[in-house]
Amino acid sequence: MSVQIIELLYFYRSQIGKIAFNILLDKIQNLWTKPPEKLCGIGYTDHILDYYHSQATRCMALTPSFLGVYARSGIESYPTIIIDDMHFPINYESQSHILCMHILEHTSSQERFLHSIYNSLKPEGEVIFIVSNRRGNWARNENTPFGSGRPYTRKQLTSLITQAGFIINDFVPALFISPEASRFMQYNCDIFELFGQIFLSRYSGLHIVRAIKRIYVAPLSTIRQDTFDLIKDIIPTPNPITVRH
Repeated sequence: MSVQIIELLYFYRSQIGKIAFNILLDKIQNLWTKPPEKLCGIGYTDHILDYYHSQATRCMALTPSFLGVYARSGIESYPTIIIDDMHFPINYESQSHILCMHILEHTSSQERFLHSIYNSLKPEGEVIFIVSNRRGNWARNENTPFGSGRPYTRKQLTSLITQAGFIINDFVPALFISPEASRFMQYNCDIFELFGQIFLSRYSGLHIVRAIKRIYVAPLSTIRQDTFDLIKDIIPTPNPITVRH
C-alpha cells in the first residue's frame, strides 16, 4: 500500500512528525555542510525543500503521480512537477544534488528508478536516500508514513544502490525514538538518538544514505591484448616510405 499526500501532510504537522523532521534535517545538514546551489527533491520532500529554499537554494520538486500533490499558497514557492516514477522530465546529467524520500519504498521498479536517478546526476553529483529500515520499529507502525511500502535492511539497500552504479559515501542511521514516544522521550530525543547511533545502529527507524555518481576509466595497462589486436586489424599499418638517394 502506497502512502498518500494527505497522510504525509498530517504526519509532518503532528508533534512526532516535527521531531522526525528536525532529526532528519540535522542529519542532512551534517552530510551537506554547505547548502547546495540547486536541489531536486523526488518523492515527498517539501518540508526539506522549504528549508533549503529559504537558504537561497534553487529547488525543484518531482512528485510521483501515485502520491498526489496539494496546492501551495502563501509561500514563495518553487516548481512542483507530477511525474511517472520511472521517467523524469529533466535533462540528462543536469542535477548536482538530489534528495529522495518517501519514494524508493513505493516505486514499482527500484532498478529503473535508480537508473533514472543515475542518468539525471552530473558526474560527481550526490544523492541522499531516506528509506525505512526493515529492522526498525517505524517500518512496523502503520500510523506513520514510514510504515507503508517496502522497507530495507542495510545490506539490501547497500546492494541495490551499488548495483545501480553509485559509490556510497555515508550510511547514517536515524530515528531511534518510538513513533509512539512518550513526552519524556520526545523532550529527550537527542539523547535517545545519540544512544541509538552508538549501541543500536542496526535498529534505527530510517537509513540515510549519501551516494555519489563517479565515472571511472580503466588505466591503459588493464586493456586486454586482444583489444589491441582488434584495433590493428581495423586500422591498417601505413606502408613505410622509401627514400631514394
